[in-house]
Amino acid sequence: MAVTESLVDAKDEALQAESREALANALLLIEKRFASQTKWIVGAILTMSAITIAVLQ
Repeated sequence: MAVTESLVDAKDEALQAESREALANALLLIEKRFASQTKWIVGAILTMSAITIAVLQ
């Protein structure tokens, strides 16, 4: 009985580790996409600001 429980526990731990790895990978992907979008937004704001300054002078 103890061997069976040990195997079940090992399987549960492996599934939990796999789930944590999948979650970490998903969070990493979200972080990369957020960083990329942030760069585009900052670039667009800087471009619009530069155009506005050029037009107003």
